[in-house]
Order: sequence, then structure tokens, then C-alpha cells
Amino acid sequence: MTLAQATALVNAHPDWEIKGNGANATTTIEECTGNDFDTDGINDAVELGSNFNTPLDTDSDNTPNYADTDSDGDSVLDSAEGIGDIDYDGIPNYIDAVDNRPLTLTLTGTIRDFKAKQESGGHPDFERNPGEKNPSNQSFGYGSDNNITTNTLGSDQKPVYKGSTYSTTTQANFDQWYRDVPGVNQRTQHPIVLNKQPDGTYKYQNNDFFPINGQLFGNYSTTGKNFHFTYELHTKFTYRAGQTFNFSGDDDVWVYINGKKVIDLGGVHGSQSQSVALSSITGLTVGQTYDLDFFFAERHTTQSNFTITTNIPLEVAPIADGDEDNDGITNQIESYNLGTDTDNDGTPDFKDTDSDGDGIFDSIETGNDSTLDTDTIPNFRDLDSDGDTINDSVEGSTDSTLDTDTLPNYLDLDSDGDTINDSVEGGNDSTLDADTDRNFLDLDSDGDGIPDQNEKIADSNDSGETPDVNANSLVSPRTLDDLDGDGLKNYLDLDSDGDGLSDSNDPTPGPYVVNFSD
Repeated sequence: MTLAQATALVNAHPDWEIKGNGANATTTIEECTGNDFDTDGINDAVELGSNFNTPLDTDSDNTPNYADTDSDGDSVLDSAEGIGDIDYDGIPNYIDAVDNRPLTLTLTGTIRDFKAKQESGGHPDFERNPGEKNPSNQSFGYGSDNNITTNTLGSDQKPVYKGSTYSTTTQANFDQWYRDVPGVNQRTQHPIVLNKQPDGTYKYQNNDFFPINGQLFGNYSTTGKNFHFTYELHTKFTYRAGQTFNFSGDDDVWVYINGKKVIDLGGVHGSQSQSVALSSITGLTVGQTYDLDFFFAERHTTQSNFTITTNIPLEVAPIADGDEDNDGITNQIESYNLGTDTDNDGTPDFKDTDSDGDGIFDSIETGNDSTLDTDTIPNFRDLDSDGDTINDSVEGSTDSTLDTDTLPNYLDLDSDGDTINDSVEGGNDSTLDADTDRNFLDLDSDGDGIPDQNEKIADSNDSGETPDVNANSLVSPRTLDDLDGDGLKNYLDLDSDGDGLSDSNDPTPGPYVVNFSD
């Protein structure tokens, strides 16, 4: 810089020193300590950059950053933006004119509607009267009632009732606030939209928060509003330094981060505020993802204020009744809130089109358990849906053309219709023939020219494999025959009767349909 420029800087910074002489000489400045020429709260040593001879001028307005109250020219003062990095792109806010975060965050939660205590079927915790006693002989009153819930979220992501407090009645009643109870509450989904503010925070503000007016149980009395409801939100975020979360409103509000209660505004009260700096929460690691769980209750027929302000880029959580992967199975059934990943492929079931990794889409296997097995595992998570010991990935989702039952193989106990169950034939190919067909899809597993169906022993009075009842009403369990006692069932034995002649050349290889002794 020129001597004139350097002199102007030194005049403003008595602790700086000019190195160099002459009006046109190259001049350097050293010993910058802690001055703030433009009073924006950012040290000049930071705003000048690494080379004092060419001070940084981010917006190229001929005013160097150290003297510019809006260094990046985004119309937001440096004093408001600071040196943080709100969009995590590695560029400090005061010189980052582009915020890469979305303009809005839409969070969808669950509202549960309740009737007031005075109504038929009303809930004891909603619209209580001052002085009214609960079972613990505590008188109800308006105001803060902290510690209604424990400091740790329950394993089901619901608040845990800590004990009797004056604004609540019993644990059983409290447990209904955020759970579906037929006849007690009704539910619906409700989104809120947080808008990005000039200071980089996200904010949702509603000073008349009555989202279910005229819905569910309907409005209370003649008020024209539905006053009695709860609201819960579940979302995730990646932890970064400097993050904060603030809520202002009424009535009860609890916020949990990583399962720990960080905001407690319990009680029936007017608008109250509470903030949490995430740096104060133990156990959080920068760059890791954590849960944020939010619970709200409106319990009295007056105002309803609801304001969230945060600089946390909260993830948009899926809707419980939605279908994130479009497989016909709701997020709720696929345990979206638990992040269940059946096949451990890194994709949770609610986003995985093949949750169990068996090669059959969830949309085909649907969300029910096959009645063919008794493991209670729904087909979309069951590696052997029909319980025949052959994995679905082997059997596939198509129906064998060898039988006429129209059942896909993974739900067919006898895929080739040869009357020998797949569980007996197994999923391998016999080495006795050269057709490469797996036995459960091979009508002649040993390739001897005799169909498996004919090589299987049968009862002339019944053609089934399961225990049968004949004329004398005695049960006769059926088995596959081994005529020569060599341990090989006939359908896998090239010489079923052990007479030295292969079945394909033996004119009388033995009886293939015989009578059981009943």
C-alpha cells in the first residue's frame, strides 16, 4: 500500500507501525493487536487478511473489510453476521454473501385433540379449575409447573411422567397426552414452516396457534376455537458449534436433545421463553447426528402462543402415516422413528425398497406376516416368508409354471407342484441330473425319467402329505419312501429298489403307490 494509505491506518491504530519510507514506497504494517476500525465486533487483524499490504475487500466496493460494515455486500451488517459459519461451507458469515441453506424448513408433527374436563368424555388434565385437587391432594393453579417429566426421554421417544404435580392428575392420564387412545383423543398431522431470517436463524411464530379449529372433537363450547390439544415433533440435526434453540409460548413445552431434557416450560401459564445453547449439553460431538424431540400442550381456554427460533438446520422428518420409499408400507410400520435397518445395508427400512435384502421388493412382500410360518415376522423383513427353509432370495417372487396355484414361489410350500414340499426337496440342485434346476423346481430331481410325484410313497386312500384319516378314523402320518433302505428317498435314488437296475431301465422298480397299514 502507499504511504498515505498506511498513514491513515496508523492514525486509526496507534499500536501499528509503518515499515518503509517515501510517498510512493512500498509500505508494510506490523504489530496489529486488537483494534476494530469499523466497530463491527470483528478484529481488524481478521478482516485485513494475511497480507496487510493488500487488505481484503470481499465485495469489491473499494472499502476494505476492516473499514466496511457490510464486507460481503449482502445488506446484512457484519456485526449481525459475525465470524461463524452458519451454512458450514468453510466461509465466515460476514464475508459469505450466499447462504446455502434452504429458505424454509417444514417440520410435520402429530396433534392429538382432547375434550375439556367439563365435557362428556373429557380429560382430567385439560381445563381444570383453580383450587381443584388431584388424587395427591394438590390444588391446581396457573403458573410454571416444572419437573412434570423426567430428565431423560423414554425408549419410545415419549416423555416419562416424573410424579404427581399440581397441574396434572395421574401418570395414567399424562401417558395419554402423546399416545393414541381411542375414545380419549383423536389425531392428525400438522406441518409448521420455519422461515430463514436475515440474521440466519429459522423462525416459526404464531400468536394464535389453534391449528385444529373446527376439526376432530371440534371447538370448545361457544368459543369458536379448539383449545385442548397436544403437539409433538421429532427431527434430527448435525451438531455444529454455536447452535442454539429457543421456544416462547404456552402452555407446557418440553424439548429433548439426544434424549436429554434441555427445555422445561411445564404448567398452564402465559407465554414463557427458554433457550438452550447446545454447547452446554454434555455428550454431543461436532459432526454427529442427534435427535431433537419436541412436546407441546395447550390446556386452557385463553391464548395460545408458539414461537421456535433456532440456527440449527433441522432435518425434515418423515410423516408417520407417509410412505417415504413408496413401497405401500407406511413409515410407522417400517419403524421410521427407530431407524430400523433389517438388512444392515445402511439404509433404514422406511427408505429401503427391499428391507430384508432378499431380492424381492417390499412392495411385493407387503407389510403382513405370511400365515405359512409362525415367526410373526412381516414378509418384508422375513428371509423365509413361507417357512420352508429355502430363503426367499432363492425362491424368488415369480410363480413357477410347473404348478397351477398362482402363488409366488416364496409363498408356495410346493413350488413345482410335485406333492413333495419344498422344505423336503431343499434349495439345491441334485447332482444326479444335468438340468441345473433346483429340486424344489424340478419335477424329476434325479433325472431317472420317473416324476418325483410317482417316486414318493402315497396312501391309496389319500394323496396328501399331512397326517390323514382313513375309513377306520386312525391318523397315519405320511413319509417319503426309501424302498431299498439306503438312506436316499426314491425321488433322489437312481435305483429305488436296490435291485441293480436303474429306475429308468427297471420294468418293475417297486411299488410307488402302496397302502399304509392303518
